[in-house]
Amino acid sequence: MKPRSLDAIADDINKLSRASIFDIGDLLLEAKAQCEHGQWLAWLAREFGWSVDTAARFMRVAKLGARFRNLRNLKLGATTLYWLADHIDEQDLPAAINELAKHAEAKRLPPREAERVIQIGIGRRRFGNEFPDATLAQLARLDRDHPWHKKAIAELRKHRPSDDEAASRIVDEVSDRYIEAKMAKDEAAMQALLRKRAEESKNEHDPILDGDPPVLPPPITPPEPQKLGGGEQEIFKIAVKQLRGLQTKPLGKFDGLCSPTELREVIDFLTAVAAKLKAEVS
Repeated sequence: MKPRSLDAIADDINKLSRASIFDIGDLLLEAKAQCEHGQWLAWLAREFGWSVDTAARFMRVAKLGARFRNLRNLKLGATTLYWLADHIDEQDLPAAINELAKHAEAKRLPPREAERVIQIGIGRRRFGNEFPDATLAQLARLDRDHPWHKKAIAELRKHRPSDDEAASRIVDEVSDRYIEAKMAKDEAAMQALLRKRAEESKNEHDPILDGDPPVLPPPITPPEPQKLGGGEQEIFKIAVKQLRGLQTKPLGKFDGLCSPTELREVIDFLTAVAAKLKAEVS
């Protein structure tokens, strides 16, 4: 006896699985209708060890088969039946099952092929019959929550790709362009924010650096030579810090404010202080 083909074996397995899903779902619907309040879950657990979700999936498929009687005769796998019952919008179901009927009456449709046929049916309902199947399937797969959704629809309708790879590539290109534009926009916004903060910081510090030197209070008693009291030390520290801050300013800002002799005296004083500190460290 010649061994049967894998396709023939798969056909029989799917036929048994498909029939069992509908039959089990019908029986569960019958049983649930007879259960008193609080009895249903206990009965499921006691008799089968099933969760309520497992039983619900059987029942949803059975209800679907009751609404669309031809669904029970289509050569579909259990995965496709569950997909129809769990994931397809109510308004799309008739178109999806009608499209499946065109392909799954004479031959078995594996889950991946069945999913594509379902999307073609949905696309046909939403966008009409004038587009190739690959375009319709891709149009139906588009997530309407994506901000580039309308642009992708426009591109697909414009180019009408006739194979799945080309249709997918069009959507990827639209998505990539949107992401690149958004990244560029975000980068420009960040640079503008940084410039604004830098300008605010400049406006805050310029009056301090560009204004007149602060008026220092006169010492209560004249300082002794080479001795600085606490107040004089603080004045010295403030003056040095202010001089360091002024290093970045153009020299022209200080023309005529002090005579060369006065500046030389300050330079000599600071040089003497620096030499003393260096000697102490040594």
